[in-house]
Amino acid sequence: MSTVQSNKNKKHPPLKGKNIELTINGSPERIRFSPYRLTSIRKPFDITQEYGLDKQGNISKDFIPFTKDSREQILLDTVITGDIKNLTNHGFILNERPSRGDISRNLAVYDPKTEYSYTIGGIGFIKPDAEDHTHFELCDPDLSQIFTAYQKKQGMHEGGTRLVGEKGFVELRNDDNLGTIVYNTGPYHVVRKMLENEKVKNKGINAPTFIAAGPINSLANGKYGFSIYRSALAPEYMLNLPMYLDQNANLKNNYSLFLKSKYQQLAHLHREIGESHGQPTNTNTLAELIKKDNGDYQIKCQIKDLATNRPLPKNTKKIVEDGICPEKIGVDVKKSPHIAAMIYDMQIALTQELNVLFIPLKMIKHNDTKLQYICKQTPFIINSIVEAYGINTGNTQNIINFTLHHFISAIKKGIPVSSYSDIIGGVLAHALFGYSELYKDQIEML
Repeated sequence: MSTVQSNKNKKHPPLKGKNIELTINGSPERIRFSPYRLTSIRKPFDITQEYGLDKQGNISKDFIPFTKDSREQILLDTVITGDIKNLTNHGFILNERPSRGDISRNLAVYDPKTEYSYTIGGIGFIKPDAEDHTHFELCDPDLSQIFTAYQKKQGMHEGGTRLVGEKGFVELRNDDNLGTIVYNTGPYHVVRKMLENEKVKNKGINAPTFIAAGPINSLANGKYGFSIYRSALAPEYMLNLPMYLDQNANLKNNYSLFLKSKYQQLAHLHREIGESHGQPTNTNTLAELIKKDNGDYQIKCQIKDLATNRPLPKNTKKIVEDGICPEKIGVDVKKSPHIAAMIYDMQIALTQELNVLFIPLKMIKHNDTKLQYICKQTPFIINSIVEAYGINTGNTQNIINFTLHHFISAIKKGIPVSSYSDIIGGVLAHALFGYSELYKDQIEML
């Protein structure tokens, strides 16, 4: 089996991204794919497919193998060979290009033929080209280096997870080797992630569909594994902000629909299923475009990467002391572990939600104008979220006033306007619970 050899000295013409025209809830939109080139020097894997889809379409060890000419078999063959041209030659579009300097072990693609997005997990070490931010290289997994240490050495974010237990916050490092994901041992592994996904999906969460998983026998005797899951089209976030912003940089109805879908599901996860997600980032809570019978598309939030979910702590005593947001704005809170886990989920989600304003803010030169723009758009976001999360719909205006008051006060104290998402995300997350009759006795400002 051959792989594609990279040549960094070879000059490549500028890449052009692909576009798809469609209608989302009656609104004509253009979905963009970023210019992205991936070459491979990875050696073939020896794998065993242990899980696939059964006759009922459920993930199972008693599965029906992919047919030889199927799109799914092309994906599985790519896991084995590492040959990325196997995908692009068959019309798959590389999707979700890593940010500049980032590394990955997952490969996302979109298939115009089936109209599915697919993600291959554990495919190898995808590293950036220092001379071309549109080019990445798929390499052999590096079992000599830990992800956290490598990222620290490169000056990049170290990853890891902050969880809440019965006694407060617990920090977990990402100790996986570069380009790998553990198959079925330890706290977070392929099998657990897959089965937890199926569990919450069966309980009403809009999660992707796993179609294959198994160990990579040629890596540490099967310690590491791979997975493939699919969903409807899930556009890249920053590249497709026009789905959410009109020509005057005002938030559109599509964004409200997405927020309502997302926060209704987070409420269901928290209050009905009784779990926290742990990492509800923009990459784990995607906009999924589901085609309806009339050809229009419905926007829904897809919640994925159930590797960090865990039951909510039962402790309702106020023993956790914390800042109201990641920035030090002079406001601290005391809260119970029970709501601290939910607040932390909300804080991560809300902080990333506000990235929708990032591009327009880059175009504004003066801080006063930036402040005005943020204060104008934030109530739109808060209204949608308060309605969807459903614990204090009668207090929406109080929550808006509280959030913007502390945000403006923080800016007046000299904190940069660029920290707006951290401030608003943290303050809003705490306000949602502090103004709730259901939870207000478990939180207080110090």
